[in-house]
Amino acid sequence: MLQHTEEDGTSIATLANGVRVVVLAQPGVGSGSVSVFVRTGSAHEGAKLNGISHVVEHMAFKGTRTRDCQRINLDAERLGAEVNAHTDKDHTAFHMRGLADDAPRFVRMLGDIVRESTFPEEELERERRVILHEIADDEDDPLTIAFQAFDRECFGTHPAALPVIGRRANIVRFTRDDLLGYV
Repeated sequence: MLQHTEEDGTSIATLANGVRVVVLAQPGVGSGSVSVFVRTGSAHEGAKLNGISHVVEHMAFKGTRTRDCQRINLDAERLGAEVNAHTDKDHTAFHMRGLADDAPRFVRMLGDIVRESTFPEEELERERRVILHEIADDEDDPLTIAFQAFDRECFGTHPAALPVIGRRANIVRFTRDDLLGYV
């Protein structure tokens, strides 16, 4: 493990498997947060896979080998923690925030969500509807439309020009096997 510390006290370690761990300790602060950033997003997808990172983000919370959707939510609730995620052009991030003393539990829980998600078939159709609703909302939002036009102008034919949320045709087509093959 390679490790160094920045001037601001941030410790950065690179594990043998290539995973980088960044820790910023803030003594005296009672709250803590843990985030797992995965190098994926619309800039990594291409036209045929556009939106798959966003679907994976939604589905990751629907069950793992050790927790179903309700258990994920109940475990976070018992810790008084917030659990969430977001997808962007160059990453998908999974977050937990709560009491600083619970940070080791956040690491374990997020590790389970990121590494052991099962993408239950019965949840895929529900999340597909949620994402299609998000797309419809975006299509009615002038600011989103403007940003998407800006991205197309800036990035041209590069996948970064594609919308993070994905294209409707892809969202309705993706299968559980597509998600498993992508991760």
